[in-house]
Amino acid sequence: MIQGSTKVYESPTVQAKAINVEGRDAVAMELDVALEGLKPGSYLCQLNVIDDAGGSFAFPRFAVLVREPVAASQPASGAGAAPGTSGSDR
Repeated sequence: MIQGSTKVYESPTVQAKAINVEGRDAVAMELDVALEGLKPGSYLCQLNVIDDAGGSFAFPRFAVLVREPVAASQPASGAGAAPGTSGSDR
């Protein structure tokens, strides 16, 4: 992951040895990134794909936005009471 011109994260190399998406002759993969080490902001991710068997390569890029954590909201007083009622016996 790149922020501005600074590389802030690089995953370990993943090597696929077999096709795992039947019917597409493709390889699917997942990438988990721990957000604790990333500051909120925009990042650019680049996936380096090297096909040794086919002799080709690609470097697709995609944008990622890391946001501030959302604070847990506190329930409003009287939450759960039917509209127009105060919750007391009259």
